[in-house]
Amino acid sequence: MATTLGIDTRRSAVSGDESPFAWDVYLAYRRGNNGIAQPDFWMHQLAVELAPRFSTTKWRSQIERFVQCG
Repeated sequence: MATTLGIDTRRSAVSGDESPFAWDVYLAYRRGNNGIAQPDFWMHQLAVELAPRFSTTKWRSQIERFVQCG
């Protein structure tokens, strides 16, 4: 998922880690989205700026929008 989300491991983990990996990421999918590599929304707790940092308030708001839209 790190590669798919565009996470550069060097910026998201300790130095010396070479293979890309995703950790502390929260992925959300709208109903009907079967593409695991294509989340509709995601947040993280990493040192990257590709998506919003995790916030329970923002996460809940986004999930509620997904549920309302069906």
